[in-house]
Amino acid sequence: MKKALPVLQKSIFLNGKRLDYTWARKPIKNVNLRIHADGSVNVSSPLGMPQKAVEEFLFDHADFILSAQKRFEMRRAEMPAKNHFQTGETLLVFGKKTPLRILAGKHTGGRLTTDELVLTAPDPENEAQRKRAAELWAKEALKYQIAEHLEKATVDFSRFSVPVPAVKYRNMRSRWGSCNTKKAILTFNLSLIGAPKEAIEYVVYHEFAHLVHPNHSAKFYALVERFLPDWKARKAMLRAIPCGLFQTEKTPF
Repeated sequence: MKKALPVLQKSIFLNGKRLDYTWARKPIKNVNLRIHADGSVNVSSPLGMPQKAVEEFLFDHADFILSAQKRFEMRRAEMPAKNHFQTGETLLVFGKKTPLRILAGKHTGGRLTTDELVLTAPDPENEAQRKRAAELWAKEALKYQIAEHLEKATVDFSRFSVPVPAVKYRNMRSRWGSCNTKKAILTFNLSLIGAPKEAIEYVVYHEFAHLVHPNHSAKFYALVERFLPDWKARKAMLRAIPCGLFQTEKTPF
């Protein structure tokens, strides 16, 4: 089997605007185009396709590429500034902006009241400790919420003879979840703590469905829709939630 060639960094002008993109040649049949949330563009093409053909493809999709980059740019502008997890800031919790209060305490973590999220850390002046407290609380709260959806999804997908998956949580920059189909492991972004519960359920079913269809084919989406007929509306809710809720900026001295 032919191997993929090295990834190349290229640029082209589309409608008078310079576009930088990465080009990967792989043993595939069609050109694949991916535009990321940061505006970067990745193109994959069949091994024998010349650069001229790739550029023609980009020219043909210029309006789509530029409009997608514009949408992502506007979305980034609407996102709140990165959190320092200080008293008075807010954190999205299940779709609601929730005030933070930071206290000194022996244990690192947090608790959600009706009015605020209280984080405790041995040294409240230490930003890394405050962030860690928020992450630990979010992981426990998200585990509890996702467990309910996993229990329901396990029953719904039992007819397909798929294994009960293991579950992990971590920070991810651009994905809400992932599915390792070979090991049956579902991984969820900690930033899902900011999403409405309906949207979280959609992500659970989306990743679970990959155990049946490890792709994004029509059959895959038909399966998701079988259990969540309004999955498109749920997915749309995620657009208002930044993937990097737990990314911080260093405070300048």
